[in-house]
Amino acid sequence: MINNYIPLLCSNIIIKNLKVKSLIRSNPIISYLIITFLITWSFWFTPMIISLPKDINLGIILIGGFGPAISAFILLHICSATKIKIELKSLFWLFSFIAILVIGIASVFVKMGNSNTWDRNLWNGLDELSILGVILLLASCFFWGLMMSNSKNIGLRENYLKSFLFDKTKIKWYVLAILFIPVIYMLSFALGKLFDLESTRPFFTPDAFFFLAFLLTFFFTGAPEEFGWRGFLQKELQKKYNPLITALIIGLVWGLWHLPLHYNGLYPEDFTFLSRFAVQFQGAFLFLWFYNKSGYSILTVMLLHASSNNFYRIFGDSYMPALVLGIILVIVVIFESKMWQRKNYHTKFYPAK
Repeated sequence: MINNYIPLLCSNIIIKNLKVKSLIRSNPIISYLIITFLITWSFWFTPMIISLPKDINLGIILIGGFGPAISAFILLHICSATKIKIELKSLFWLFSFIAILVIGIASVFVKMGNSNTWDRNLWNGLDELSILGVILLLASCFFWGLMMSNSKNIGLRENYLKSFLFDKTKIKWYVLAILFIPVIYMLSFALGKLFDLESTRPFFTPDAFFFLAFLLTFFFTGAPEEFGWRGFLQKELQKKYNPLITALIIGLVWGLWHLPLHYNGLYPEDFTFLSRFAVQFQGAFLFLWFYNKSGYSILTVMLLHASSNNFYRIFGDSYMPALVLGIILVIVVIFESKMWQRKNYHTKFYPAK
């Protein structure tokens, strides 16, 4: 009786698993959003329910921030009908080591008593690490290694991971992505002085830890989102919709995705949820433009993301001119690339084999 039941149970599990995967492949956009929000919000709402030590809080905030990248990585393998595994061990260990090194340097920095130089003081969780805190941080580092070990995996369909690797033909886009934000800050500052408007800080303020903050954003707190929002979601949306609609959808879900950070203590009270949406919608159009124009380059938009999160540390700006410049740039990129027209970007950058 039992011998007959076990094969039947196994076959039912296999059939259900195949049905789930088939459903995901048929609905990649909805599947991506559900998995992304489920992962991120599960972690980010936790500090609102349970009081956690600083190191544990840091770990779950980082893992929650990887939600878009984790979701995209899972769907990339399901849609390619391949198993998730470490593909190239050399790349796995290289990128895991780089991520661990960045965390290690930040830990030394915090232990020297400098954590308060960062807004939100998220990284002061590195001051006293417990075993669980170390495990959570290592999980983020090893996920970097896992992703990059698959960057050259030819078995993955539309493998966006490879566009993170340096490409000398895209150097101009890397440079533009880094310089774009500071140029906006400098222009807004100049306009603020011209029209006697308030500025956030002096034109330029040296910061010895700017580069470290940039690296932490690049590897852990912000930029890795781009593997999901641009690498997977934008690609899938542009198969169905024009870039204009795609940007509006991403702006909406991107802003909503950040909701828990406004209530779990990470963001200051003066940075409201409505302010987040104003910034996010502008960013959605500009990031979409950079990603399309750079030939679907993840590295380009990651550099842009890290720049947008850090250059305020060293450059002053004037809020109203910066807002107006942002709106003007959004209008410019809409018309420059005719975003109302649908284009087959996915067949251009991921030609059929």
